[in-house]
Amino acid sequence: MDPCSLCGRTPKRVVQEMGVEARRGQEQFCEVRGCPLMERFKGFTGEDEISGDSAYGPSPPSLFVGRHGYPDVHLGPLMTPGEVDEPGLMDEPPSWTDMGLGDVLAMRSGLIRGNARVEVDQARRISDPTRTMEVTQELAMAAKPAYTELSFSREVDVDLTPTLGGFSAPTGPSITLEKAQLAENPRVPRQVDQIVYDTDAKATTGAWELYDKGIADYHVQRLLAAGLLGRANDRRFVPTRWSITATDDMLGKRLIPQVRDRQHLGQPQLFFHELYGNRFHVLLIPGPWEFEMLEAWLVPKKTPEGQPPGREIKMLQDDEGHEPRTSYADDITGAYYAARLAVLEHLTSIGRQARALVLREITDDYYAPAGVWVIREAVRHAMGEGPRTPDTVEHALSIVEAENEIGPDWAANSRLIDEHRHQVQLSAFLDD
Repeated sequence: MDPCSLCGRTPKRVVQEMGVEARRGQEQFCEVRGCPLMERFKGFTGEDEISGDSAYGPSPPSLFVGRHGYPDVHLGPLMTPGEVDEPGLMDEPPSWTDMGLGDVLAMRSGLIRGNARVEVDQARRISDPTRTMEVTQELAMAAKPAYTELSFSREVDVDLTPTLGGFSAPTGPSITLEKAQLAENPRVPRQVDQIVYDTDAKATTGAWELYDKGIADYHVQRLLAAGLLGRANDRRFVPTRWSITATDDMLGKRLIPQVRDRQHLGQPQLFFHELYGNRFHVLLIPGPWEFEMLEAWLVPKKTPEGQPPGREIKMLQDDEGHEPRTSYADDITGAYYAARLAVLEHLTSIGRQARALVLREITDDYYAPAGVWVIREAVRHAMGEGPRTPDTVEHALSIVEAENEIGPDWAANSRLIDEHRHQVQLSAFLDD
């Protein structure tokens, strides 16, 4: 068994501290009993548990498709046993930004994840006596909560503590299903119904048409994961982790040509928002569309014996030029596409193009990963709160330096900043 990414030891050992790599959500957690991180979560979730061989309650609606063992994966609906005041809120990330991180973890831990083993190709030839696949797809189409009944393969007795990951939002425990069924007919938007039953359209076309007609990107993610987008012979279940990034990428690539046709921004603009200890500075530089994202945080630094411990900056970077990148953003991963989509939405709304730089500073306050939605919604908030208009790019960089903990060295890792400085020096030379 692989070592736990939080403690670097086997999952049988107690976690002592959590590294930033785990907070970024790049690795998995052991979640053993007695783990200080899990004990902290119990402070939010209490001692709630679920027991018995079945559960009944509303699905937000929501679902989860795993990726381990692909193309044989675990799939099933998410639902909360019993009554809750606002079941729809449990799968509505834009509304979570007004909540504390602990409140989000507590809320999402109440969503149990039913699962059954399926082959991804079964999305186009469903034959399932448990009805898990049909129920999952019906919930993916729904716009409102729907009451769901799950029957388990055995009696269970599990705590409602969150399962964490860097891409999808936290959920509660995963339980193997014997049967799933809906207690009511889900409400399906007309636009969704039309696209799902259009088996001649590519997934990219279907995703864009839904988004362009006002269907939330989070709903599009569900449809893609449930194998309900694309040509008939191409449809398959898509792991949730992959469907999130694929949706952000498809929608972003549709917006890029629109942005590149717009007038250049007139002067530098600087945006800022902080969410759960993630600080986002977004700098727009006049010029043709390009995009870059950097993630930075402080890590312990080795110091001579007898000297106080220090910290040094660690940074990751990905970027693209005027044309969309064709390779995966291996360093920043899913956060890159989420941030890019949010910036493109803003530029489309103001009718301008620019060179965009997103700096994400991860502080110690971000003690557990909550999903890529944090990046997407934080950058959307930053753009929506309006810009500051520094006189120059260097002035903007001095503002960023004053507002973060990582100091000025981060800018040396930026391709866009380096090119901007070089271009400024060249133009000054030519003016002489």
